[in-house]
Amino acid sequence: MNDEKEKWIEEVFQSMQGSQRAQPGPELFEKINAQLMAPRPKVIPMSRLRYAAAAAILLLFLNTSALFYYNNNQEIAVREEGSMESYSQSLISSYQIYEK
Repeated sequence: MNDEKEKWIEEVFQSMQGSQRAQPGPELFEKINAQLMAPRPKVIPMSRLRYAAAAAILLLFLNTSALFYYNNNQEIAVREEGSMESYSQSLISSYQIYEK
């Protein structure tokens, strides 16, 4: 059995004796060089992306709360101004300083 296996291996080697080594096509090296020289896209790590998203959400929250705070203060100021005008007008109109 060993002799048969060795004989078969020897026949395979003999059949390969006249063959040439395989060679890649000429365009293969050009393709490889083109891929090596091509600019690679910049990869942003997920941790930086998370920090940027958290900062954007924080800024959005702060801006929204500032707008609501400003709007509420404006409404209070308008109410106070309106009540002060009616209060001062009622006081001034009730005095009859120069009536004869």
